Formats: sequence, C-alpha cells, structure tokens
Amino acid sequence: MKSAEFNRALTALMKCNKVIRENHDELSLLNDLCRVIVQDVGYRLAWVGYKEYDEERHVSPVSSCGLNAGYVEKANIVWSEEVRGLGPTGTSIRSEKPVVCQNMTTDEKLKPWREDAIMRGYASSIALPLIIDDFVIGALTIYAIEPNAFNTDEVELLQELAASLSFGISHIRQNKTNEEITHSLGESEQRYKTIYNEMAMPILIINPDTLEMKDVNEKACLFYGYSRDEFLKKRLTDIQTLPKEKLLSIASEIIGKKREFLATSHRTSSGELRDIEVYTGVVTIQGKDYVCSTIHDITQRKIIEEQREQFRKFFNSSEDLMVMADPNGAFKSTNPACTKVLGYSESELLSKPFIDFVHPDDRQSTLDEMARQIQRGYSLNFENRYVCKDGSFRYLSWHANFIAEEGITYATARDITDRKMLEISLIKASEVRIRLEERYKRILSASIEGFWMLDMEGNILQANEAYCKMSGYTQEELTHMNVRDIDAIETPEETKRRLMTIEEIGCVRFESKHRCKGGRIMDVDVSVNFIKQDNIMFSFIRDITSRKQMEEAIRQQNLNLQKKVEEEVAKNRERDQLVYEQSRHLSMGELLVNISHHWRQPLCGVSLSVQDIKDAYLHNELDGQYLNKNIEIAMSELKSLSDTIDNFRNFYIHDKEQKEFNISDEINKADALIEGYVKERDIVINKDLDTTLTTRGYPNEFAQVILNILTNAKDSFERMDLPDGIIKIKLYKDGGTGRKIITIMNNGGEVAEDIISKVFDPYFTTKDKTRGTGMGLYMAKVIIEKNMNGTIAMRNSDGWCELRIEL
Repeated sequence: MKSAEFNRALTALMKCNKVIRENHDELSLLNDLCRVIVQDVGYRLAWVGYKEYDEERHVSPVSSCGLNAGYVEKANIVWSEEVRGLGPTGTSIRSEKPVVCQNMTTDEKLKPWREDAIMRGYASSIALPLIIDDFVIGALTIYAIEPNAFNTDEVELLQELAASLSFGISHIRQNKTNEEITHSLGESEQRYKTIYNEMAMPILIINPDTLEMKDVNEKACLFYGYSRDEFLKKRLTDIQTLPKEKLLSIASEIIGKKREFLATSHRTSSGELRDIEVYTGVVTIQGKDYVCSTIHDITQRKIIEEQREQFRKFFNSSEDLMVMADPNGAFKSTNPACTKVLGYSESELLSKPFIDFVHPDDRQSTLDEMARQIQRGYSLNFENRYVCKDGSFRYLSWHANFIAEEGITYATARDITDRKMLEISLIKASEVRIRLEERYKRILSASIEGFWMLDMEGNILQANEAYCKMSGYTQEELTHMNVRDIDAIETPEETKRRLMTIEEIGCVRFESKHRCKGGRIMDVDVSVNFIKQDNIMFSFIRDITSRKQMEEAIRQQNLNLQKKVEEEVAKNRERDQLVYEQSRHLSMGELLVNISHHWRQPLCGVSLSVQDIKDAYLHNELDGQYLNKNIEIAMSELKSLSDTIDNFRNFYIHDKEQKEFNISDEINKADALIEGYVKERDIVINKDLDTTLTTRGYPNEFAQVILNILTNAKDSFERMDLPDGIIKIKLYKDGGTGRKIITIMNNGGEVAEDIISKVFDPYFTTKDKTRGTGMGLYMAKVIIEKNMNGTIAMRNSDGWCELRIEL
C-alpha cells in the first residue's frame, strides 16, 4: 500500500499537469500551480523563484501561495555558495538536482531561516530545479508541516511535476518567440532573419500542403547535418519517422491552430534517430500560411529518464536492501526490501538516525566503519546486526560508496542471517563434536556392548574391547576384516544390499548371527547409524545368545501351554453346549406350561361344538347348515392347536447357518409362545417395533433370548404377586451409531444394586432352585455377544427393570 505522502504527491502531479495544459501565460501558470499545490493538495507553502545574474546571484520570487507572511521575500536566498545559498533552493539550482530537508529544526544548513520557518509551521521542504534545454532557470520550493515528509516515491513524483512545469514554461516562451518571429516578418525581413538565425534551437518552416522545406535556420543545419541548400531540397518525410498521411493531418491541425506540440523522432543526415519535442506555430509569408516548428532535442533527457526508470525498478525490486544516507546519519531513501526484512515502514526508517536501528552491541563498530568509509570512500563486506520491528535481529553484510561531492552514501546490504546462524551452529557443533568424541571414546572403551566403526564397503575400521571379548578376535585382527567375514547368515549380496539400505535411511536395527574366532556362532542384536558428513557407520552389537536360548525355551513352553488351553477350551465348549441344552430344556418346560394355556381355550371350544351337535340332534335341530357351522368352529380350534405345535417345533429347530432375519418377526414369535399365559394373567405387552429392521444371526437363538427375558418378567410378576403386570418392548435404530436397539422393560420391580452386576453370570439366579438354574440370562449374553456381535445390559429405572440389546 502506498503512503499518504505518495498519494499527496500523485494528486499534485495530476492537478498541476491540468493547470499546465490550460495556461498560456507564464505568470498565470506559476500562480495557478502554486495555488493548486497548497489549496488543493495540502502542502504548507509553494513558491517559484528564478535565478538572477546580479553580483550576489539572488533567487527572485516570481510566484507563491500558502502561509508566507513575508517569509519568501525576507528569505534573501542566493544560488551562490554563500551561507544563504546552502539551503535547498540555492543548492538545487547549483546542482541541478532535487534537494530535500527532512527536518528544518535540526539541519544546520537551514540555520539562517530556522526561526522564521518554525514560526510559520514549516518542518520539511524540497527544492526542485526548473530546467529548460539543459539550462536551470530557477526552482520550485515546497514546504510541509511534518518532518520526513518527502520519501523516495514522493520525490520522484515531484520531480516529474517540476519537469512538467519546466516544459510548460518552455512551451509558453516558445509560442511567444514564434509570435515575435511572425511579427518580425511583418516589420522587417532583415530583422526576421537576424532573430531567426540567432535562435538557439533548430527552426523549420514547412509547406503544410507539400511538406516541402520553405526555410531552415543555421541551428537546424547544424543539428541535422545538412547544408542550407541540401535542406531546402528535402521534404518533412525525409527526416520524419511518421507516414506522410499522418504528417499532412498534423500540419492541417497546426494551420487550424488545433495543435501546438508534438513529441516524435527525426532522422539526421548520418541516419541517427533523435528524440525531439516540436513546438509549432503558424507564420504567414507572402500571404500563405506555413508551419513554423521549433525543435528541442530531448534524446539525452530520454536516455536519462529511461536509466532513472530502470534504476527505480531495480531499486524497488531488488531482494537486497538498498539505501541512501546523508552525513548526519539519516536514511534519505530506502527500498521495499528494507521494509520486508526489518518490518519497519519507509516513514519509520526515515524518522530517526539509522544508528538507532543497529543492534546495541554493534553500534560502536558501525560508527567506526562509517568514519573509515568517509576517509577511503567505500566499505566492503561490513557485517552488523539490525534490530527488527518485532524485536528480533538480522545479520546484514554491507557494500557502500560515499560520494563526497554529493555528501551521500549509497549502500546495499544482503541478509546473511541464515548463513551466520549456520556458521554459529557449525562452530558450536564442532566444539560439541570434539567434546563428544572424547567422551564417546571413554564411554565405548568402558561399554559392555560391542562397537564397530565401518566404512561404506563394510570394512571394520575400529572395534572396542567389549566386542573383542565377545568374539575372541583381537582389535588388530578385526581391523583387517570385513563384516562379510563375520556375519554367519547373510550372503555377500544380502550384506551389500543392507549396507545400501543403511546409507539410504540412516538408521537400521536387526538381529543376526556372528561367527566367533573359535567357530562358535553368537546371536547378536545390531544397531547401525550412518554418519553422512563423515561417510562412516557406527554399529553397536549386543550378545543375545542367552536371550535367544531362553526365548526358544519359552516358545516350547508356550506351545505346550497352547495345546493345554485348546484342550480346556474344547472341554468348556462341551460344558457350554450342555448348559445350553439344559437351558433349552428348562425353556421347554416353560413352553409346555404356556402350551397348556394355549390349548385350554381351543379344547374347550371343540368340546362345546361337539356337545352342541348332540343337543341339536336330540331336539331335531340338526341339519346340514347347522352341522357345517359347528364343524368349521371345531376345525378352526383344531388348527390353532396345530399352529401352536408348529411354533413349538420351529422354536427348537437348530439354525445351521447365520442368515439375515427380520427382528420384529422373531420378537413376535417369542411373544406368541406366551400369549395364552399373558392373557390368563391379564399381563399387558406394549410393543413399539420398527418392522423394517433386520440383522444377521441365528433367528431361533435370538427368539429364545427374547423368550427368556419375557419369562423372567412373568416370573417377577408372580414373585411380586402383581395383578397388572406391564411389559414394554421397543425396537428402533440409533441415528448416531446406526445400531439396532431393543429395550424390554417390566414393572415387576428393580433388581437389587448388589446383584445387578451378577445377573449374567452362569448359575446365578434369584428364583427358587426348583424353578431356575441361573443359565437363562447367561445364555442370552452368549448368544447376543458371541454369536451376534452385539451387547446386552440391565439397568433399573424408576421402579422398572430394563434389558437393553444393541445389534
């Protein structure tokens, strides 16, 4: 983001260019331009002074605007090298360069005007030379109320403003000259020729219809390299780079007074192209209008502008820090890299002496280097630290040149922090490494573990005493051996691949077998580290022969134990199956009771139908229709008996394979088996079942689990002598986990807290021993959790007992 100062200068440039285009009188131009700089843009004071050639070489004020109060008139500024000529205005005229004073309260060169400046609120100023045809005519001086108001970008824009003003003044003066030439033609031909030929700029008189040269002055002949006779035989197209049609159109505009200026290129007799600015007017000779063109050679200026633009781009795009500093120790300009590296804005960097940004420990060495730099004119590879805005610091390496005649130091700096930190780390690492090497030598010599140092071919360079004791070799023998001579299980090719792997990944640990001197084979644990900078490997070797023998013994014991475990598991499975069958038989007893309740009503119905037929016969009421009706009633009751037997038979058929089944169907099947008993005892079963849910398992086993739970609820009602027992069954899908949930609650009372954790244990029961074995809920847990990968749990809830199954 550009600074406020930059935006202010940009506004001044745009508005002043408009003033320059619209003014045709020199004094009006200067008055309007000063007014815009102060009133529209916001500077404190602006004034234009032209240099005089009197004995003191005064700078005469021509126009001003802003808070002046006699300051400009009282200033008595000169452009000589006297004391009153050392300020920005006089220096700018002499040096033909912009001169900035960033702080008028501290700059010693401003001492003659300081008191008056402070009184009027001036804090900083800039003087810009006005140059016409490489000749300084005066200066534009601008004042701001804040110190350090003029940064690099602002100075560049104000330079462009001064160049535009110079052009405007030149253009107005040239038009005036053209008018004088035209007027002279009417007064005296001789006087015209004198003025015409003595003009400092080339002048061409051109026929607007044919583009032929009507007349040229002596300066034109010198500039283009033609004699007058040669020149008068040429047309404008011979020296112009624009096409003929375009030139005729421009000539027509000039004759019609619609154009006064043209920037283009002309070709000299040598073929060289020169950049020029053409100021045009109309002259009348013998009653015909001709184009009068005054030529200004701007080739050198264009080159300078291009070089300046290239430098500006280089300055702003450089990754290195680039600065300009004055002898007072202040930055005059900094590039964006300074802000990027140090974190300060340009205005912050220009606000105080640069020594304030230097690390306190480096300030004296920096001041000493500055003194040496002024003496010899340069500094090379000077290193110091700068403190960043965030409190950190960066190492910088400086190259600087001091230009004595300008009093300016031009310097570049490269951020070498990473390099310096690496150097410091390497120095510290080297010191640490030396200490560690000594320590390692002492440790390794005393270590009970074996140690090798290997090269990348696997040759043993060093071995410690511990490995010599382990293997039986001497250190002398080992240093003449390769790892291939000792490893007892790897082939040479396998060892080569292992060495390549170690080099690639840096660290490897493995087990192997080493061949000892006497032929004994030793089991070893090997840990290898590759030290890349030294291109060597450190190998630590531990004798694990005893451990391996112990592991083998343990392995054999584990094999025997595994066999015993498998045998016990088989026995337990047999016992579980037996218990399971016992549970089924007990359930069968419960079912028989339920079946007796189921059969009682159908048998009663059949009995009534038979008796009814007999009575109808005795009373002569028996006919075919009456007989069929009673037969249908009897057959319906008999079918109910048959269905009960089928349900009983299906319930006890073993499922051979798991299959997908509907959960609600199996819940209803279990419910149907105790339906008769439930109705007889006025027990209410409320069901809220999602009939779409299915699961995979053994459906008959699952139905048995539900039947066991319902039977336990029924027993609770009997034990509590509860006349209005309620059972609630709910089946739904958990939206969060996707699991199927079955909850079965009954109001037969809570289970005591001291036994609720035991209800799923085998042989645990709260019933009379004649009525229960304690296997019902245990088998339910086995079926749900082992056979169906689900869970089953019990909890109390406000006087109710709830069993929860998740599938």
